[in-house]
Amino acid sequence: MPIAVLVILIGVVVFKLTEISDLNTGNLIGFFLIALIAILIIIYAYATSIIGSVIEMSGKLRGEAEVESLNAEEKFRIIFERSEIGIALLDKERSLIMANASFQSMFGYQEEELGGMEFTEFIHPDEREKELDLYTNLVNAKINNYKIENRFVNKSGDAFWGNLCAGVERDENGHLAAMIIMLEDIAEKKHSENKLKDYTDRLENMIEERTMELFEAQEQLVRKERLAEIGEMAGGIGHELRNPLTSISNAAYYLKMVLADEDENITKVIDILSREVASSEKIISSLLDFTRIQAASQEKCEIKLLIEEVLGRSEIAPEIRVIDNIPEDIPAVFVDCDQIKQVFLNLVANAVQAMPDGGDLELYAKTNGNRVSISIKDTGVGIKKKNIKKLFEPLFSTKSKGLGLGLALSQKITEANGGAITVESEEGEGSTFTVALPKN
Repeated sequence: MPIAVLVILIGVVVFKLTEISDLNTGNLIGFFLIALIAILIIIYAYATSIIGSVIEMSGKLRGEAEVESLNAEEKFRIIFERSEIGIALLDKERSLIMANASFQSMFGYQEEELGGMEFTEFIHPDEREKELDLYTNLVNAKINNYKIENRFVNKSGDAFWGNLCAGVERDENGHLAAMIIMLEDIAEKKHSENKLKDYTDRLENMIEERTMELFEAQEQLVRKERLAEIGEMAGGIGHELRNPLTSISNAAYYLKMVLADEDENITKVIDILSREVASSEKIISSLLDFTRIQAASQEKCEIKLLIEEVLGRSEIAPEIRVIDNIPEDIPAVFVDCDQIKQVFLNLVANAVQAMPDGGDLELYAKTNGNRVSISIKDTGVGIKKKNIKKLFEPLFSTKSKGLGLGLALSQKITEANGGAITVESEEGEGSTFTVALPKN
């Protein structure tokens, strides 16, 4: 009943009650009716509010249920169509049924081209066996899904890295009915990983190189300290040793003359004695030469004549073939001839020692700017790569005999004459030492 009608009725009832003779009784009845009507109004209003709320809530719940039902389907469509991850549905033979735009973009195919293609065609040939093992386990229900980082191939034949997730839908008998594939392109991630690996490898190499340099510097420092000590003693000891060595050499010569007709074994012993004295003299000379190299005098030096003299003074075994390719018109150099002659004598001697079973000893020269480069090449045993950097260090030697001063002395003399000495070698194939000297 509308509230307006109730108000009118109340007014009429009150008006009629005022006409009752017994005023007190009329007033009581009037107040009672007014209170009753007021209570009814309140109950009506409250009931109306509750019913309205229930109706409104019911409508809202019904609408939300409809929206929720609609979104479940809509959500899948949005995820499938708009996902940046490639999604594809395969049948039990792994042929494509449908694929989203991201999947098409990854492999460069149009939607109509993908129909019926087998998923194996998208996998890099080198990775197919690994992925096939997982698929076999999936078919045999050993696993329900798998994730693998793999290489894939697009339509143009270009390979890229992807993160593959595969799941299955089975029928009531547990057999594979369909597969869903999700593929993420991780080429950028792989590129970052490779850059990081390259940086790590370079860092490790740098650390290793620096460590080797520290070891080499330490070894060089030790050699220099030893050399300094040797230098201090060389002068005095050298002279002290030469006197008895000279006496021994003279005595050996005298004995050889006196006992020339005696037992052959005695002659051999005397020859050995003479050779060892000469060897000792050579060691002492090397020590003295290294510790007191004199300043180089600049004079014109003909390379062709210098090399001929060096070859004439060198002991070269008959099984070694000497190839002299020094041009007749090679320019002269301005150096200390005696000092440079000693360098080439050392280099030729080393080349001969590197060919104990014979080989080729080749000498050649060429002009290189303001310098003349003279090379001595052998076909001997060669030098290990790890030893090449140490060749010119004092007291380093790969030979069983010797102090390791020959090449160090040769380098020191060459540099004192304004030149440089370098080496190229291949173990088992031979070595080439090149001396570059100034033309003026």
